[in-house]
Amino acid sequence: MIGSIYKKSLAVLAEKPFRLWGISLLNIFLTSAAYALFGVVVGVAVSIGLLLETSMTLIYLNGFLGQEVRAAQLFDCFRDWHTLGRVLGGMAWMLLWVTLWSLIPVVGIVFGVIKAYSYRLTPYILMREPDVKATDACKVSAERTQGFKGKMFLADVLAVLAVCAAVIILSLLSAIPYLGWLFGIANFVLIISGAFAVIESTGATKAVFADPGSTAAARLTGCKNILPCTPLDSHTVRLDGWDTTLRLALPVPAGCTAVGIRAHDLAPCAADAPNAIPVKAISTSENPFDWNLICTPPEGTAQLWWKVGKTSLPAAAPKPPQYLCAAPESIMPLKG
Repeated sequence: MIGSIYKKSLAVLAEKPFRLWGISLLNIFLTSAAYALFGVVVGVAVSIGLLLETSMTLIYLNGFLGQEVRAAQLFDCFRDWHTLGRVLGGMAWMLLWVTLWSLIPVVGIVFGVIKAYSYRLTPYILMREPDVKATDACKVSAERTQGFKGKMFLADVLAVLAVCAAVIILSLLSAIPYLGWLFGIANFVLIISGAFAVIESTGATKAVFADPGSTAAARLTGCKNILPCTPLDSHTVRLDGWDTTLRLALPVPAGCTAVGIRAHDLAPCAADAPNAIPVKAISTSENPFDWNLICTPPEGTAQLWWKVGKTSLPAAAPKPPQYLCAAPESIMPLKG
């Protein structure tokens, strides 16, 4: 799983390696300059850093989607007062909660890391889903990262460990008489380039989880529901085998063959609710922290997974629904 995610992430970097490296370097320079110039006024420096970080995450996403990547996109969050206020408010709200969780005695660092990964999709939500309130972006991100925080953490840790292992090996080789200086130079170059490589890899991996784009990538990130569909217009598809239509927040691209809906993004609804899907539960299974229901159409064989988090360990199984729905912003258009 992690190897496949890395393969997809490296494919993003291979498309525009030098441009992404250059923009990453510019981002680091601008952030460092902000702290140097406004270090006394910490709030200003942190605000600029959060805005640049958000813009950088969208640049990686553009690269992942095969769209144009330009240095000017680093300033997208500064383009108007509404965007600046929305992004800054949402990111500051995210930072506040991560900080508060981190202040818990003894185990705070653990909870802080968990929450940081829970809220990792917040920048994408703030910039790409204007219907979501800035203060709700963290909550939406936490819902979408259920079941994936461990994969994202492991992907990041492996990248850091790989660079550290290479640095240690080259440091040992640099002690070899006569040839050691060559390994010392290589080690210095590796430390510099490795730091950028970790940043690049982390950014690309986040993009894979934020917007899989294809059925293969969606499966890599653990999306349970990849449903074949037929596009009807720029924001509407018909689900094959379900006799229902879905409205999407994202535009339906040319070549769209399926939509992805994460199991925890579904919820019971009335028959006339937007994006209502008629279902019949055929099996229920229990995990320590959630229930999983597999559903089919009332008359059909296609399958839909619904995951329900438990409010307590002994919580009873949810009542099988007749209709499930997903918010337009939770439905991913997929190609291939």
